[in-house]
Amino acid sequence: MTTVVDCGSPEAEYKLGEMVPGANMECGSKYDYGIQYHRRTSGYTLCFTKV
Repeated sequence: MTTVVDCGSPEAEYKLGEMVPGANMECGSKYDYGIQYHRRTSGYTLCFTKV
């Protein structure tokens, strides 16, 4: 089960590092996790590092 918490919370496991324009973009090797968000005409990729 996943629990969503604020990035500044003591319970946070990941911190947002970068938002990359483009839904099909890859996060660089310095990031541990990426989420790709798609919309009809655009999108972005969120890159996270482990806290």
